[in-house]
Amino acid sequence: ACTAIADCQPGLTCIGLGGSTAACHRLCDGDADCSSGSFCILGLEDSAGAPLSVRACTIPCDPAAQTGCPAGAHCFLGSESEGAMRDITHCEGEPAGTTGQGGRCVDQTDCRAGFVCLDPDGFGNQCLAICRNPSTVAPGPSADCGTFEDCYGFDPAISVGATRYGVCWNGF
Repeated sequence: ACTAIADCQPGLTCIGLGGSTAACHRLCDGDADCSSGSFCILGLEDSAGAPLSVRACTIPCDPAAQTGCPAGAHCFLGSESEGAMRDITHCEGEPAGTTGQGGRCVDQTDCRAGFVCLDPDGFGNQCLAICRNPSTVAPGPSADCGTFEDCYGFDPAISVGATRYGVCWNGF
């Protein structure tokens, strides 16, 4: 976490994550400048909103366990909005919703950190917990899921590094 660039080590800069949370990010020219699981994709702007020629690395984190982010932030699972369109994890400071497993949601902002808002059965959106390493063929057990729930992989698959992600659901 940081409140100013001076809080960060050399080669890092303080970038807001949304809300009142900010974190030190490594400056980069390409992915090789970033740590494992991190990508050089965050565009920076000057105080007038003009793009800068330098970029910053994402913060690798675990959206299922909600680890790897500074205090006041949560980990989300997403994809690049342009370029290679890779799957990513990153930290966000915007407050998460309050709805947990199986609770009804209108959109993602209703769900707690570590959950996504989906309609898995055609009966309306619900918040479902993110799980790691679902089977590529069929739903299967995951330590991230509760009793009587399996980890259902996304279609198309969402993977960050060697970790595949899905959602916990009871399939009923």
